[in-house]
Amino acid sequence: MSRKDVSLQLREMNRSKDRFFSVLAHDLRGPINYFLNVTDMLREQGELFSPTEQKELLDSLSDYAHKLSNLLDNLLSWSRLKVGTMHFDPIELEFDKLLVDSIEIVNKIAEEKDIEIETSIECDTVELDKDMMASVIRNLLTNAMKFSRRGQTVLLGCLLVDDEMMLYVEDHGIGMSEELKSKVLTLGKKTGRPGTEGEPSSGLGLILVSEFVAIHGGRLQIRSEEEKGTRVEVILPLRQKKFP
Repeated sequence: MSRKDVSLQLREMNRSKDRFFSVLAHDLRGPINYFLNVTDMLREQGELFSPTEQKELLDSLSDYAHKLSNLLDNLLSWSRLKVGTMHFDPIELEFDKLLVDSIEIVNKIAEEKDIEIETSIECDTVELDKDMMASVIRNLLTNAMKFSRRGQTVLLGCLLVDDEMMLYVEDHGIGMSEELKSKVLTLGKKTGRPGTEGEPSSGLGLILVSEFVAIHGGRLQIRSEEEKGTRVEVILPLRQKKFP
């Protein structure tokens, strides 16, 4: 590659990052403004609200706080990955337990939208980086619930296919157009869109999933149709054979 080509590639990478951070700032502004408005209102006019109304406002603040925390966790993981301070540390672990633990973490979101998470677990011990894969599972579940309608079901499963393991998350929500699906893994593209109940979305979660899967030597497949839902499949090699 010539020096000119390298220079053009670097400029395009910088433009993509600039577009990405512009989108991220926009997605953060809405929830933060909501925090400011509600806290100002409670501070200045709190006595006008009944205990029930105050609890509803505090519940909504808690909901936004959890979602912002997830977004910031993703941003921190992505930045650590890019600067080389996140290390790949695969260990032998019980994958079914990792799935159950991940469900417990996102269960509050499921309860808020009356979404049931069904599981179909047909795999056990694998060799993976626990933190990276926990992030993959949480992000896939969070996305599925974000774009599902109230009262729907999300399916989480894993199975063995020859010498590989497939993790999949499937929903029956609003799905994606072919155009959106072609952009969703590209940094700097405007792919973030509100969830079915206005939940903020930067699009970073799926990009992070893709990068973590690639580090594991796996691949990501997305099947989606508008108004019918989305199925995301993560195919990973079984590497626990390295252990004696």
